[in-house]
Amino acid sequence: MNDYAFFIMHYKKNIDRRNYIFENFVTDDKTIYWITAFDREEIADSLDDIYQFNKDNWYEIVGKQLSILIGHRLGLSPQHMDTPWSFLIHCAEDLVKQNGLHEVMQKFPQYMPRNLKIFELSLLLKHRSAYRKIIANNYKFGIILEDDFILKDDSIAALNNLISYNIADWDFIDIAGGAGLTPREQDQEVIPCLFSIQPPRTRTTCGYIISNRLCREIINLNTPPTAPCDWELTYFMQRFNAKAFWLNPTILIHGSETELYQSNNN
Repeated sequence: MNDYAFFIMHYKKNIDRRNYIFENFVTDDKTIYWITAFDREEIADSLDDIYQFNKDNWYEIVGKQLSILIGHRLGLSPQHMDTPWSFLIHCAEDLVKQNGLHEVMQKFPQYMPRNLKIFELSLLLKHRSAYRKIIANNYKFGIILEDDFILKDDSIAALNNLISYNIADWDFIDIAGGAGLTPREQDQEVIPCLFSIQPPRTRTTCGYIISNRLCREIINLNTPPTAPCDWELTYFMQRFNAKAFWLNPTILIHGSETELYQSNNN
């Protein structure tokens, strides 16, 4: 089995991002795959063949992680900035059990069933394309990067150092962060700066490492596109009992969130 390669989710109109990556991202002998298919303009005329909104699928994928989404939202409020994630997620689980999924979603309408926006669908298809390439090329894992990542001075060295630990029994490592989410009390630090995260979940999908095993599970399940990419990935990690980890501090900077890039998610 080959060790790994890089996969860059690239929207072809992001010319400044492409130029930045070409000029600055040096990976020695590792292969870089540019995932440029499924741009929003390319899929616009075939949307009905690619995507059909299904409320039941939404409830399956988003409903199964609603307590995580609510727990994260509560944890970013000033009064809970130091509260362990596990406690907040447990409280959200109790809320859903006591009130029911549909009623709780009405209280948090951002999680109500809805159609995917075309940029969300495009990005989701790009990530799944990367998973297929990881499987087809028999890589042990893939390093997935969206094209808004920004390098730190020591990003490549830090990444090589992380890989050199040869961590056993893992499926997902978030290396870019985002959404204001960082490890907290009760999140075990397994090696310096790497924290075990339970229940397994994403922060964003800007930058992460994913195992061949988890890619195979996702592709074999072959669910229709349903929810934003980060939510779907959290669902898959829960469904397949993935071992998830977050880096803190991160190896990369999430360019869109830090306004180093203007988001084109519209």
